[in-house]
Amino acid sequence: MALATPTTITIGATPYSLNKVNQDSFGSTFLYKGVGFELVLKVRHSYETKKPGLPQMERHNIDLTQTNFAADGTQTVMQSYMVMRNIRGVAAVGPSDFAKALSAFVTTNALAVVNWEN
Repeated sequence: MALATPTTITIGATPYSLNKVNQDSFGSTFLYKGVGFELVLKVRHSYETKKPGLPQMERHNIDLTQTNFAADGTQTVMQSYMVMRNIRGVAAVGPSDFAKALSAFVTTNALAVVNWEN
């Protein structure tokens, strides 16, 4: 099943509608161009190289980048990303619940983490 396009990312209370600008067999790129900034969301899937005696792992990368373009031509970048890894072929429910747990933690504690609390 494909991710919805456009897909919405909400930053603060502002929703942004990102259109799919690229897709291949293993991932997609979504883009929103605003006044003086852009948002890029990348979703990529891959298999890690199998190591002897260990199960092969799947890797799922989600990367959100905001680039701000100043009038003088300088750029500043903010980025947040998540990597999910699971054994190849396992039922998706377990890894999905695990990812949701981390997402909930980050949602609750993002300000504390950005303020260098641990």
